[in-house]
Amino acid sequence: MKLKLLHKIIIVFSFTASYSVSFSQSTNFQGISDAVDSLLQTNHPRPFNGQIILAVNDAIFYKKSIGFSKDKTEFTQTDKFIIGSLSKQITAVLILRAVEEERLKLNDPISKYLPNLKMEWKNTITIHQLLNHTHGIIDLQEDLAFAPGTDFSYSNIGYQLLGEILEQRYNSSYLQLASNLFTLCGIANHLASLTTKQPNLVEGKIKNKNNSYTTSTTDFTTAYIPAGYLIASTSDLLKWNTALHQQKLLQKESYQLLITPSATQNHSLFGPIGYAYGIRVSDENRLKEIGHTGYAPGYISMNLYYPEYKTSIIVLENLDWNDDAMRQTFYFEMKIREIFRQTLTKE
Repeated sequence: MKLKLLHKIIIVFSFTASYSVSFSQSTNFQGISDAVDSLLQTNHPRPFNGQIILAVNDAIFYKKSIGFSKDKTEFTQTDKFIIGSLSKQITAVLILRAVEEERLKLNDPISKYLPNLKMEWKNTITIHQLLNHTHGIIDLQEDLAFAPGTDFSYSNIGYQLLGEILEQRYNSSYLQLASNLFTLCGIANHLASLTTKQPNLVEGKIKNKNNSYTTSTTDFTTAYIPAGYLIASTSDLLKWNTALHQQKLLQKESYQLLITPSATQNHSLFGPIGYAYGIRVSDENRLKEIGHTGYAPGYISMNLYYPEYKTSIIVLENLDWNDDAMRQTFYFEMKIREIFRQTLTKE
C-alpha cells in the first residue's frame, strides 16, 4: 500500500460550542482547533492517519478523522483501535476498585495471590510496585534488575501480572472485568472477548523502508491485554475520561492514589516525568497534565487530561512510522500536546 493511499481526508468534522464551565469564554478553543487543523494538513515528516477528539468534559469542540481504517475504507465513528499502554490505567482502576472492596491490599506481596510464580522475588514485590513499575522484573524466570522499590523500569510484565491477580481475586476473566467497568462508563458495544475477529477493529499499518506498508497482526490469545491490548474508539475514551475524572469509578482517596506520582520515568519524548498508577503526571509550567501514550505495532495512541480546564486530548492512529526513536511515530501526538500546552499556559 503506497503512502498516497493513506493520506486522503475522508471525514472532516470540527465545531465549536458554548460550555457552561466558567473558563469557556477565556480559553481559546477556536485557536486550538485552527492550529490542529493546520498541523494535520502536513505530510512532513509523515501523514496523519487516524481520529482525534478534543473536548471539555464530555462536550466535543473538535473531532476529525483523516485517512483510512483499512485499505481504501473510510473511518466510522464506531471504529476501534488497539490502545496500547492506555490499557494500563484501566487495569490500575480495576486494582484500586478491588482494594476498595477489600479483595487485596496495595502493600501485599504478590506471592499472596500468585503463589505459583517460581522466583523467590515474588515474596518481596508488592502490588504497589507493579503499578508504578518499581518492581525490577525483567523476566519471570530471571533475577530482578534491581531491588524492589529502588528504581524505575517501565514494564508490560508487571501489568500482565496485575491482570492475573484480578482474575484470581474475582474468579473472572480480565476481559470480563474490563467490560463491566466500561459499562459503568456508558461505553456500549464493548467486547468481553478478543479471541474472535473484531469487525470494528481498524487495520494497523507499519511502514517499511521502501515506503510500502505491512498490515499488523495481533494474536490476542498471547498478547498482554492488561498492559497494552485493550481496544477502544475515541468516543469510548472520552466516556472513560469523563467517568474517571468526575470520580464515578473510584472513591476520592483511591482516585488520588491513581494520579499521584510515586516514581519518576525518564521518558524518551517527555523527559523526566512523574509516574503514578498506569498514568503519567506532569506539572511543567504549573499546568497539570494527567495521561499516557500507547503503542502497539501498527497503532499509536494518546489520552491526556488537563484537570484545571477539564479538557481531554484523545488521539488514535493506525499508522506506525516504525522509527526507533519514536519521534516520527508520535510526531502528531506531541505537536497537538504542544499546541494545547502553549495555549493553556497563556491563559
